[in-house]
Amino acid sequence: MKAMIIKNRSKLEMKPLLLNLKKKRGNFYIHTLGCKVNQAESEKIASILIAYGYEFERKPCDVLFLNTCAVTSEAESKSRKVLHRLIRELQPEYVYIIGCASELVIESFAGLRKENIFFVSPSLKSDFIRNLEDALRVESSFYTGRRTRAFLKIQDGCNRKCAYCIVPLLRGKENSVSFKEVLKEAEKLENEGVKEIVLTGVHLGRYAFDDCDLSLLLKMLGQRFNFRIRLSSIDVEDVTDRLIRTAYELGERFCPHFHIPVQSGSDRILKAMRRTYTGSYFLKRIELIRKVFDNVALSTDVMVGFPGEDESDFQKTVYLINEAKFMRLHVFHFSKRPGTEAEKMTEIIPFSIVKKREKHLLNLSKKIEDDFKRELDGRRLNVLIEKTTGTSSLGRSEYYIDVVCPLSLSRGTIVKLKAKYNNGTIVGEVESCSQKSVSSAKS
Repeated sequence: MKAMIIKNRSKLEMKPLLLNLKKKRGNFYIHTLGCKVNQAESEKIASILIAYGYEFERKPCDVLFLNTCAVTSEAESKSRKVLHRLIRELQPEYVYIIGCASELVIESFAGLRKENIFFVSPSLKSDFIRNLEDALRVESSFYTGRRTRAFLKIQDGCNRKCAYCIVPLLRGKENSVSFKEVLKEAEKLENEGVKEIVLTGVHLGRYAFDDCDLSLLLKMLGQRFNFRIRLSSIDVEDVTDRLIRTAYELGERFCPHFHIPVQSGSDRILKAMRRTYTGSYFLKRIELIRKVFDNVALSTDVMVGFPGEDESDFQKTVYLINEAKFMRLHVFHFSKRPGTEAEKMTEIIPFSIVKKREKHLLNLSKKIEDDFKRELDGRRLNVLIEKTTGTSSLGRSEYYIDVVCPLSLSRGTIVKLKAKYNNGTIVGEVESCSQKSVSSAKS
């Protein structure tokens, strides 16, 4: 097998990789696993290649990208399986393996009869994308024209060392995109008709460039552009009073949905995880958000089966979830990750208990999401239409809830509707509609 592993920032080392793309101008396919940061980076690569003359097609292709995930052992395993399947199905001439699991999956290709496979170290993904754009000499944005919503990556890396997390070891230290570059990309997005952007980062709340933090960046985006803005995952310590106030002052321009990972409701387990907050602090921040916003949606990540977690710890997690009134849970079980502190912990929870707790939280997630949807009944929502058929449309509300509209509407239309709960689904009566972005109601 002929393979190249890119581990440093040398343009010389990346040159063969970039030249292969420069001379092709054929078709390509990108498959993305994992977080919204990965999605943002995949969109950026796609937009560069499309601007250069490539066609995005899922069929036998010239170039295949796999943006991998390593947050759990299951995600890493899935990255391997998906890559082998796509190589077999699409028969690409060149394969580019990027993302957090790129170096972790190298050994699985020892017997693969495929030439021109390139592995890009996770910490160099941004450099690779930047060099790709320079090499092809194109003007691109994160938006490829295939979505009404676009991801805008503003930050990468993480300085924290949570006991279970491998991401800081792979992504490297925190770094933020220049606010001038963020505004430049945002302008491209608006010019291309994007109606909603999602600000993303490995540690989004730690965005900092010169004197600009996330609150100020959010304010600048709100003042200069007409799209509505959504935040991806943000840690509770970073949900400051100033950020909450700035978001509120944007009115309908800000999507009032906060995804704030809690991981556990037990202070003992949170300390063992190297998280920097307590359950009571978490609930106090949630209480403040609810005081400021008349209506808001909250979702979270929850881990079960962390080493040493007993039944009392688990019940504290259940209690916190009910107190916080989340509308949705992302539940996953502890997974040993190489190089992390938790890898060496010995108080392993029996898998049967882990699965039982996981099932309990998944059932709880279904219930609280249904409860949240019931509470939306009769409420007026702003829905961004993303799919349409001859008789109906599907969109997403500001609360990150899918909504069925009883009319066929154009993609990118923002619709005001009165929500109706119907057996777990939100449908609505269209009250007004505009091809332009919703205007601020509170600014």
